[in-house]
Parts: sequence; C-alpha cells; structure tokens
Amino acid sequence: MKNILVILWITIFIHSCRTTESREWHCDFTADDFERIEMTVNDDGNVLDFTEELFGKPSLLTMLDNNCIAVKDRGNDKMVWLINLDNEEAKSFVSRGVGPEELLDLTTMSYHNGILSLAGLNDSKVLDFKVDYDSLNLTLSNLLVLPYSCPFRSMHLNDSVIFSLGTSFTGDRYHIYNMVDSAYETFRSFPLDSAYIGMSPDNSFFQADVDINRNKNKIVMTNRYWGIIEFIDGNSGKCTRLYGPIKTEAKVVKKTRGDSYSFRQEPRWSIWDEVYAGQDKIYIGYNGNCEKSKEDSFGEVKEIYTMSYDGKPDRIYSFDEAIVGFTIDEKNGFIYIIHELPERVLVRYPLKSK
Repeated sequence: MKNILVILWITIFIHSCRTTESREWHCDFTADDFERIEMTVNDDGNVLDFTEELFGKPSLLTMLDNNCIAVKDRGNDKMVWLINLDNEEAKSFVSRGVGPEELLDLTTMSYHNGILSLAGLNDSKVLDFKVDYDSLNLTLSNLLVLPYSCPFRSMHLNDSVIFSLGTSFTGDRYHIYNMVDSAYETFRSFPLDSAYIGMSPDNSFFQADVDINRNKNKIVMTNRYWGIIEFIDGNSGKCTRLYGPIKTEAKVVKKTRGDSYSFRQEPRWSIWDEVYAGQDKIYIGYNGNCEKSKEDSFGEVKEIYTMSYDGKPDRIYSFDEAIVGFTIDEKNGFIYIIHELPERVLVRYPLKSK
C-alpha cells in the first residue's frame, strides 16, 4: 500500500506540474528578498585541521547522526569517509570496481534511519549500508541494480521505492522504481518546453541536484543551468516551481563536429549547485554566472540560499572562499563546507539564529 501511495502522489505531481508554457521569463524572487549574512573562514569558520591529512579530493558531504559525516573523496583509494567529529576518528570505505560492495563511480549519498545509501551512474547501482556508530563501520544491507541505464542520481523515497533522475539523451526526466515487484515508471515532465528553449527537453541540459528530507515526504530539485527550483510535497502531491533569482533566458542549440554532435545551452549559465532538504527549509548552493564567450568563466559558488518549502525567502549565507560541497547539521546548528585553502579542508560554521 505504501508503494502505491508513493507512486500515486508522484503521478499527481506530474499532472500538477505540467511543462511550462513558452512565455517571457519571470522571477518569483530575487536576492533582495533575502537577509544576507557574510561569513569568513577566519572570523566565523572552524577549520577541522585533522581532515587535511585524510582527504585526497573531497567533493560531497552528507550529515549522519551521532555527530558523524559521510564524505565522498575522489582522490583516495576508497570513495567514502566516515568521520566522527567528536573524537576526530575517520575510516574509509567502498572501493572503485565491479564487486558487490564496490561502485564504478559515486553520484549520490543520502541518509535515513541509520542507513547510508550510495548510488553510482555508470553501473546503475544503489548500495545501502547500515552505519555502526560505535565501531564507525559500514555493513552492506542491500544491493540493487536498477533496470534503467545510467541514472544521474538515485535515492530512496521509502524502504522499497527508488527515485532516479533520468540519463542524458533519452528524453526521460526521472524514474520511480518499486523494489517489491521490480516495476518502474518513467516521467517526462520538464520545467521548460521546446518552444521556450528551442529544443526537445532532455536531462543533458536540464541536469539537476535532488534531495529528499529525512521524513521522506518532500523532494527538492534544483536546476544547474536554469534558475528553477521544484518542490514536491509527498503528503499532498502538490508541486511548486519557482523561478529566480535572476533572469536566465537561454536557448539550447545543437553543435555538430564531424559525425558527432552535442547540445549546448547558449549563453551558458551556472545557477544552482547542490541542495540540502532540511526539516522546514532548504539550502541551495548558488553560482549565478553566465559564460557569454570563451573568455568568460563560471566563477565559483560562494553563496548558500535558504528558503521555506513554500518558497518564502529566508537568508543568503555569503562566504569569502569557494564552496566545493556542503551539508547542514540542523540539530546542532552548523553548516559544514568543503573549501579549497589551497588544499581541500572541512570547515564548520554556525547557522545564525534570528
């Protein structure tokens, strides 16, 4: 019954969040609607020095329980670190490979009820590990190979339903997979239509970051190339799409080189970068730069926007150093950020209270 209800509210979402009609871009919010808080490493941050000796090239963080963090590390023999912040203990796990407890790559880390879920792109795997906090260890509890090829990101909606962002060049937006009967549904509801962007929508240029809150009743998707945020409420099936904080009008063009071709957004934008779905609000990394010529660069992510699930603006945390990855400890009131100073380190900041 639970699986049926999940797929039901996802289906309701699809119908309530139809593809946007072609029209002029509008902004539901701008940066001026937020309270801005300036943060610096020297004045506000606490650099966790012991991590400098651990990491190769960390790029993704996930907050667990018992004051522990999971860290994706692309520059180490193992892909994942478990770090106990209380006693500064750390262990690494998950080799790169094709074995039952290995991944070819790592695109998604998510956590719920003592289970750390890891998902890869090239092997379509989802690995669920039980976290033992006393021994700081991971024990494989479930291995799943999804029937659709190379989803960008995959995570649990509940114990037996998987939500996946579809792969490029298929026209599929996302999949809902039922682990009980191995059936899945594919959806193609994109936030902008072909009349607006000049090309049939596809995840190759609608790539998104996605997160699901710990109660498993809210999904948030933030688009990397357009200023679009999508909220899905699991209790009501309601979808909300917000556009902002700046106009990011662009088209998609087909680039041909010999016998090969690719699709490219022009002008190219970098907008949202990583999202954390909290209890009452979301946290989104923001770039907001446009590459109008080959001489331009996208710059760096240095801001984290926060807003409620109904889209009410809250705060912009602005940092003096670039953000490689972040996670939120709402229980204790901290933001954890990977900075490159010049080597990558883990820095803890306080969440400011009003």
